[in-house]
Amino acid sequence: MQNPPWINRIAFFIVQNKLDVSKAANLPSVAIQKKFSNIIFLNLSAALHYENSTLITENTNLEVNRMNKPGFNAQKQKTYDIDQKDSVQGIAPTTSKQLFLEINQHLCEDHQPSEYITRLMTHNIFSLYPFSLLKKLVDTPQSPVHHPEGCVWNHVRLVVDQAAKVRHLSKNAPVFMWAALLHDIGKAETTRTRKGRIVSYDHDTVGGDLSVKFLSELTDDNKFIQKVSMLVKYHMHPLYVNKDLPFGDVKKMLVETDMHEIALLGYCDRMGRLGSKSEEEKANIKEFLRKCGVGDIGLSL
Repeated sequence: MQNPPWINRIAFFIVQNKLDVSKAANLPSVAIQKKFSNIIFLNLSAALHYENSTLITENTNLEVNRMNKPGFNAQKQKTYDIDQKDSVQGIAPTTSKQLFLEINQHLCEDHQPSEYITRLMTHNIFSLYPFSLLKKLVDTPQSPVHHPEGCVWNHVRLVVDQAAKVRHLSKNAPVFMWAALLHDIGKAETTRTRKGRIVSYDHDTVGGDLSVKFLSELTDDNKFIQKVSMLVKYHMHPLYVNKDLPFGDVKKMLVETDMHEIALLGYCDRMGRLGSKSEEEKANIKEFLRKCGVGDIGLSL
């Protein structure tokens, strides 16, 4: 079954006008739009990636040829049907493998990856597990003192885009970028208000575990998952070490993860706040490395 030509035009129209798929019901009719809702989503996903193009092909395929890249052995084939109904005959619903590769490409190539992920978040896929773990961050508040940018998702967006600016310095860009995306995934479960203060104690440790669960739904590459989860687990250590807080474990960190990557992620985390100053945060990272007893690791921010 070939896609009706108007399907592609709708997808492109949606992207160009930043509309939600649900608001496209009048193009051309509710009944037809409903019948082809899955096709529209598949074409929309392609349109999001190729939104600067003048043509969206009728034969949409979200498969991105990334299998030769280190750390991406995406074997799982969990199916995501956006409307949680049977897919339209002849059109395969989006799989976890396709989504994993698609998001990875944006994380590793876009100047501002958060724009694509935020647009994708407006669709039903982010209501389904494991993406629902990220969507919860939209409704998770932060201390206005430490995070004037607002909710956790606002912070994550800033961190991801900051990480994109320095990913060329990373030893493993896919691992680094996924860690940036997932670094505060534990805040939805741990955020509380205590004595009038918004806190999220242990969100780094909880986040490390959640990142394993999240990525295990999308890929069987255990080495990749482990590397990402360790960066998430230890991403708060620059603050713990510099402030002489009792929550850190430097010896264990040195064994379980890469200090170069932790320092780089820590810098992006600090810069992902409104009002952060680059030179000040660079100095903080240098102090962190000094206190950890690490010599020159070749990190030049």
